[in-house]
Amino acid sequence: MPLPNNPRAVWPPEDLYDVTAKMTEWSAWYGGDPDRLRDVYGGVPAGGRIRWFRFWTRIAKNPEAQKAELHVPIAGDLAAVSGALLFGEEPRIFFKEAQGADAGDPEKAADARLQEMIMDGGAYNRLVEAAETAAAMGGVYLYPGWDTAVAQVPVINVIQADQAVPEFTMGLLKSVVFWREVDKVDNGASERSIVRHLEEHSVEFGRAQITHALFIGDARHIGTRLSENAVRSNLGLEPLIQLPFAELDVQYVPNMRPNRLWRKSGLGLSDYSGNEGIFDALDEVYASWMRDIRLAKARIIVPKEFLDENGTMDIDWEVYQPMDMDPNTMDQGTRAMLAQQFEIRHAEHLATAAELVERAVSNAGYSPGTFGIKSPQRADSSPALRFREAKTVLTVKRKANWWGPALKRLFYHMALIDEWQFAGPGGKGLTIVTEMNDGIPSDPMELAQTANTLSAAKAASIESRVRLVNPHAEEVWVQAEVLRIKDEEKAAAPAMGRFAPGPPDSEGSADVPNPEGSQEGDAATLPSEIEEAIE
Repeated sequence: MPLPNNPRAVWPPEDLYDVTAKMTEWSAWYGGDPDRLRDVYGGVPAGGRIRWFRFWTRIAKNPEAQKAELHVPIAGDLAAVSGALLFGEEPRIFFKEAQGADAGDPEKAADARLQEMIMDGGAYNRLVEAAETAAAMGGVYLYPGWDTAVAQVPVINVIQADQAVPEFTMGLLKSVVFWREVDKVDNGASERSIVRHLEEHSVEFGRAQITHALFIGDARHIGTRLSENAVRSNLGLEPLIQLPFAELDVQYVPNMRPNRLWRKSGLGLSDYSGNEGIFDALDEVYASWMRDIRLAKARIIVPKEFLDENGTMDIDWEVYQPMDMDPNTMDQGTRAMLAQQFEIRHAEHLATAAELVERAVSNAGYSPGTFGIKSPQRADSSPALRFREAKTVLTVKRKANWWGPALKRLFYHMALIDEWQFAGPGGKGLTIVTEMNDGIPSDPMELAQTANTLSAAKAASIESRVRLVNPHAEEVWVQAEVLRIKDEEKAAAPAMGRFAPGPPDSEGSADVPNPEGSQEGDAATLPSEIEEAIE
């Protein structure tokens, strides 16, 4: 989407009104601030209809009616678990050509610099952050940034979905404008002027570029575009930056697709979509539960005459002091002290809350056990855990399928920018590989038993079994480990010389050469790098 050129243009654009309103609602649930929830549901949500029946709407309309404004942060838990499942176990990101290359090869140097960028730039932490907010807002935007005064490597910029105005073509991001409010100016009128920073990412004339602009308008309109010097002096940025590659530098990662609300758009589906009413009902259940607790506090109702001149009664008195009253006007009922204590409906509230939580978790695509909801059947082994968490595993795989290609392009662009800005080795023409995890830990004993079964059935080679037990090992280490295992097997076998006796032929007996070949022959063919790994 190009930058606006009409000062009266509505910002954010009017055609995104429903999207903006829904993301504002999701943002309130993700933030978990009761004041923001009151503001969101006290106004007019998407579609222009006030949901008067909502718990938070009733609180906003009559704040004195509800004394327990509790919020259960299940929405934040859903997003946090999504981020942890995707990137709690760090993915492997490397150049394919560096695997098996010699130490002095340029591919090795490029991969070493890539790992340095990942570690020094805190890439894994930023990916966890991005995945968490993508679950809440339906998607997230990532692109490489750099500042030599802050870090000596490119870093990942994470932009939230409610700060972006995207343009999609065939479901792919074509261009995007990021925006934020940088200042509010008191111009003496009833409403302040707002200064916005707009950052357009696009491809022009076969080259990716970034355009920075400042606008001064009001709460509804974008206003007038300021000069390029204002951008330099206020933001310290160049108004136009051309990047050293042709593809768009921004990667939009949808949480999941299709989006049930806006099927024609390229936007992703939030874990909160369809859960808003459940979140609201869960808060009302806990507020009702706390109301029962508050009302169930023991109270003693006494005749007014039982109180002293200050209107109080000391319950520790062993003998009550006589007070001025007319006993002739008091019947038996008014002479008595009454104890009042309501029942706390603990079981009913607990069952209702548990049902709502389980429904919210299931709607988001997760198994109840992922959130600590106990299963009647205990299953502790890794395969049983994966079976029990099958819904969670499938959801994580669906999400990972969107992350994998985006991360390939992102880190490839980071390598090119590293060469452009930091004189790094780059990586032009090389292939980024990303290996994602499913978030369910693997049991080494289970892997060992599987490898042993495959070996006994002669259904997998030594190399396949080594890769099974060591899924994240580098190629050089795997090959060296295969040779070590072969050497150990030969050492354990009975010594039979270079030639093993074979069946007798028509003339008597003859020796048949050993098909495995000699140990010396194996060693003679070892690559130098594998020899170093073995040593």
